[in-house]
Amino acid sequence: MLSHLYIVESKNGLIKIGRSKCPKRRITEIAKATGTPVVKQYLSPLCLNAQKIERYLHKHFAEYRQEGEWFKLKFQIAVKEAKKQEFQTEEPSKLMPFEFNGDKIR
Repeated sequence: MLSHLYIVESKNGLIKIGRSKCPKRRITEIAKATGTPVVKQYLSPLCLNAQKIERYLHKHFAEYRQEGEWFKLKFQIAVKEAKKQEFQTEEPSKLMPFEFNGDKIR
């Protein structure tokens, strides 16, 4: 499913990592629900593997987890780690490679 990965920092210094089809709306909802303004945000490109990257980042930063999905770490560290990931922005090719007598056929 196509979605964006987002990383936000709240005014109290906690980081939230998530994914959403509509990240700007989701970030607004987070600020309203917590009553704390979002002071920094990072949005990834629209991609197919945002869920996989989100899970990886949650595991990678598990020792920094504070409450729920909030982490106590520097915003730039979380963004740097997210940017290292390979965002899959296109569907994989549906062509199936086939060889006949050592020659590739499409």
